[in-house]
Amino acid sequence: MRNLWKVTAQYLSLALRDGICLFRTVLAILVLMTTYFVFLRKFVLQMVANHGVYRMERELFADRLMVAGLLILIAATSGISIVRLAVEKGGVVRQGGRVSFWQVVLARWLATAILSFCYSIGFFLIFELYVSYHYGYGISGEILIKGAVILALSSLVHAGILNVIGEVVHNEPQFSSAMNLYGGLIGFLGGAYLPYFFYGGVVREGLFFLPCTQLISLMRKVCLEGMMTRLHHHMSSKELERLGQAFGISLFYREDVVSPKTQLLVIVAWMGFLFVVVGVFAKYQKRKS
Repeated sequence: MRNLWKVTAQYLSLALRDGICLFRTVLAILVLMTTYFVFLRKFVLQMVANHGVYRMERELFADRLMVAGLLILIAATSGISIVRLAVEKGGVVRQGGRVSFWQVVLARWLATAILSFCYSIGFFLIFELYVSYHYGYGISGEILIKGAVILALSSLVHAGILNVIGEVVHNEPQFSSAMNLYGGLIGFLGGAYLPYFFYGGVVREGLFFLPCTQLISLMRKVCLEGMMTRLHHHMSSKELERLGQAFGISLFYREDVVSPKTQLLVIVAWMGFLFVVVGVFAKYQKRKS
């Protein structure tokens, strides 16, 4: 176990010493947030108004709805530098002690997840401070704790996906291209960029099984739970149900509401599957080399 944490710390140290990569990651996150607040916010506000959210809650609802999805994207993509290091160095870090193959695989996964979580939780805190200042609501400890758990799960799951890509792609230019495609797909397929009701019924049933869909839904539940309670004073239960379904706050599968417990089971299943896939690919590459 000690060797596992040593290798994890070594990966993190290598990534944190790369100042250019850190700057690019923070810049990419700022561009993502700016794109919403400058270009997409009016569109989302109109969609929210069309679904009956009353004027006094409209802006906060739209901001929480979209930023919750964007935070999952940050957790899904901001650990890329760890995997890029593994691609450039052939997946090997120097370590004096005896380190098993699986310890190296798990250390790379953990380092990717830890870095992603740090970025996402940092911007989550900044957003909550913005909400407190701009809208006058106090910072909720419950939202922060639940949100941190969802962001940790997102970081772990997507760290696995990133490492699978890292095992398949063997040079930096191809890896960069794959990451650009990955980031775009995660945002669109998970419903972070577009309201969930834009997708047809058959497409929604297919997207239901993706981890990003489940995680964005769970994060929106956490961020909007208090607001949905307040909206109940102005909207009927049926209207609230349609609102939650339209924006992916509550997921439905074949007309049945999916419980958070079921959503978490889907995410855990993905983590187990990804661990096996990463191990198989890494083992194959080790034998090949």
